[in-house]
Amino acid sequence: IEGLITHDSFFIKGSNTQIDMAWVREKWEDWSHYEELVKGEDDWTVEQWAEATNQTYHKWLQDLGGKATVSCESKFHVCNTCQGRGTHVNPSIDAGGITASEWAEWSHEDQDYYMSGRYDTTCSQCYGDKVMQTLEYDTKNPLYNWCCERLNEHYDSQYESAQEYAWEKRMGC
Repeated sequence: IEGLITHDSFFIKGSNTQIDMAWVREKWEDWSHYEELVKGEDDWTVEQWAEATNQTYHKWLQDLGGKATVSCESKFHVCNTCQGRGTHVNPSIDAGGITASEWAEWSHEDQDYYMSGRYDTTCSQCYGDKVMQTLEYDTKNPLYNWCCERLNEHYDSQYESAQEYAWEKRMGC
């Protein structure tokens, strides 16, 4: 589930299977298949627009046929960070490794501490559990698939914005 834990998750906070329908409503803006519901729209009041939007949204959900509850199975795999030990060396000690010259500068006592695991900390990924749970979702749920597509579009947009910003910085803007 680590890949889905973001500030932009479409699951209800604290849930891994319940889609937040407020998130879906916020992202939904597809009127393309429901023109019949917007005939005479030029003369509509704000209330009529709100009602038409609500009807169209609910018709879209009904036509989509997805459920807000997503079924999933979980599997466990060995943690990639600690390789199943539950601990790893404190990153402040050797973030990126220790060179031979750095190792030679250490005292024998520090080298022994390092080799014995004295500088180890609880794994930051699995929190000492040695394994990570991965959820595999039922991709036959069209609402779940639609949510994944919208989230990927959001990530693509963020990536493109970051690229544009970086390019502007390179150009001196």
